[in-house]
Amino acid sequence: MTREETLKHYKENICKHCCEWKPELRHCENCPTAVVIKALQEAELPCKIGDTVYTNRRMQGHYMQEKNAPYPYTVCFIGINESADFGGGFVNVLHKNGSMQQFNFNDFGEIVFLNKAEAIAEQWAGEQK
Repeated sequence: MTREETLKHYKENICKHCCEWKPELRHCENCPTAVVIKALQEAELPCKIGDTVYTNRRMQGHYMQEKNAPYPYTVCFIGINESADFGGGFVNVLHKNGSMQQFNFNDFGEIVFLNKAEAIAEQWAGEQK
């Protein structure tokens, strides 16, 4: 779902029902859903749900052969928060073997990449150090 589709869904479905269930929240400035909508409008998302991202990092305890790096993961959840530590949010990603990892927005361009070529370049640069 794109950001525009998510905003449309919230405005057409969630807001409507929220106001029906809690009449005291009919003014958007009091509505928790309005806070989510505002965060979605302002957030700089590094990717979208369904995107494939790549990392050279392996989860501890998971057997993933180094020769198969970089490892492709599918973005399955995006969380938005106000934490500077997370860079404004985080993504949960799923590997085809069923393992999941979580990356902060700050990790994009450092340990997680939007395309395989960037991940390979980073892996190669790390090997040269």
